[in-house]
Amino acid sequence: MSIRTSYGDYKNIFNCYNLKIDGSERFLKKIKIYETFSKVILIIILAFAAILFYDLVTNNKKEAESLGFVFVLILIFGSLLRFIFNEIKRANISKLDNLIFNNFLIKQIKIFYTFEELKNFTYEKIEHITTKLVNSRNANQTIIDLSFMAFEKKAEGIIISSNSQSSLTVGTIGKRTGGSINTHIINSTEAILIKNIKTNENTNQTKDLNYWFELKEKGAITQEEYEIKKKDFLK
Repeated sequence: MSIRTSYGDYKNIFNCYNLKIDGSERFLKKIKIYETFSKVILIIILAFAAILFYDLVTNNKKEAESLGFVFVLILIFGSLLRFIFNEIKRANISKLDNLIFNNFLIKQIKIFYTFEELKNFTYEKIEHITTKLVNSRNANQTIIDLSFMAFEKKAEGIIISSNSQSSLTVGTIGKRTGGSINTHIINSTEAILIKNIKTNENTNQTKDLNYWFELKEKGAITQEEYEIKKKDFLK
């Protein structure tokens, strides 16, 4: 999973929120190129399949036999190329997601990795959300996905209630090949959407500057909020 899956969807995000992020155009262009290559190959495969089907229906067996061999080759190599192009596209989507998270989402959504970080805040819970990814290229992808969900639902922050990684091993048995074993890494993250996050003024004076600095580094408060706390502390 990713924030979105196609060039058009990402372009809509940039247009809708008027995002200007350095380096994003490079990844957008690559996503568009490899997405187009994949679609063209699929169209070619389907076109040959349609011609082959027509020959079979019209009982044109000789042409169907010769075209069938070509179709098999196109199907094999076309599927391989589509897989490669889609993987390259996924890699660029992952990099683009990182850019959006680090340059936009982190400024919009406060991320709390434990409930302990919120013991001196008051807040309202909105809802519980979860996401699960298999063989993700990005170690932070679940956090990125949940942050964007929170942004779309107009939350102010998320509390990470669970963050785990597990593996699933799947084996196949073949008479000729001897079978194969594949291990898939599963990342699962759960979070609670919150809003109206406010500092509990009764405990504000008991915290030193390092406490607020750590929250800023974790993304729980913004740079601007940290500077306000710093000024108050140094008065």
